[in-house]
Amino acid sequence: MNRYYNNLQQDVFIYVALFISLTAVIPSAYIVIAFGPMLKVPEFFLFSFAIFNGLVVILLFFTVMANVNSEAVEGIQVVRSKFLPLVLGKRERKWVEAYWHSLRPLKVYIGSTNFVDKATPFMLLKVFFDSNCQFVID
Repeated sequence: MNRYYNNLQQDVFIYVALFISLTAVIPSAYIVIAFGPMLKVPEFFLFSFAIFNGLVVILLFFTVMANVNSEAVEGIQVVRSKFLPLVLGKRERKWVEAYWHSLRPLKVYIGSTNFVDKATPFMLLKVFFDSNCQFVID
């Protein structure tokens, strides 16, 4: 299930969300930083809101992806706690426990190795702010 879910989502949704949000954030941040004093008030608000909207999209999108993993872990635990007491025989219980241990929670992957956990949205924002600060200093 992990493989099918990530094959559907990896190529399209993650790259599109990152591309759209970062193409809104980076040029807008550059314009606000470089030309801020020369901008008129409506232009300043337009580019400031573009920065804010891009960062909110990154934060919400990846938070939802991180919740997929945490809810899958909780779901497996809840179903296991309700189903396991129904198994009466010792031999059957052993096989059911082995089956439950084989279930892996759903993880949303970025690329082929990294998956989204609870800290990923904040790490993306940290990387963005670190790269923009470095860009402004240079």
